[in-house]
Amino acid sequence: MIILGLTGPSGSGKSSFAHRALEKYDGVCVTDADKIARSVTEKGTPCLKELCGYFGNGILLADGSLDRKALAKAAFSDEKKHEVLNSVTHKYIMLEMRNEIDKAEKSGMKMCIVDAPLLFESGFDKNCGVTVCVIADKDTRIKRIMQRDGIDENSARLRISAQHDDEFYTSKSGFALRNDTSQADFEKQTDDVLQVIFQKFKA
Repeated sequence: MIILGLTGPSGSGKSSFAHRALEKYDGVCVTDADKIARSVTEKGTPCLKELCGYFGNGILLADGSLDRKALAKAAFSDEKKHEVLNSVTHKYIMLEMRNEIDKAEKSGMKMCIVDAPLLFESGFDKNCGVTVCVIADKDTRIKRIMQRDGIDENSARLRISAQHDDEFYTSKSGFALRNDTSQADFEKQTDDVLQVIFQKFKA
């Protein structure tokens, strides 16, 4: 089974690559690190308890569940706090990702796309046979983040400022795609890359 590591900065439109792969090919599945991150930080989980130990109970809602906006505000305001957030959540996310990949392989999948914003920082790229990054210009990313997460422009800019520049992703990835033109153009880029990858691995 091909393990494809998919990454890129927030708002670049990584999920569009994964959706296109699911549309075009049988035997493809997606492991989404963001979805796993939400599940490992649910109420009462060891990960959430560890985050409260560092950031305090101000990151919790009245019912004891995670207040994601409060956590983002606390974590993205300071580089050290951002690193703490990543280091705490990574170990729980990586374990669950590994479990999902193992299940995909056992079920006979041809490709598992690991959609992980922190693919390289976490070292998970070493588990991947191929890596793809998706990038987009800053203004496009800001608009997408505001729309997706329901936050204001300043909060979106703060989130972007805490992330790497495009070169970090493009220099480390096997393939780099731009997702700031048209949908048709991005779909063509995706189709071309997937064709090359499937031919290379003869899946």
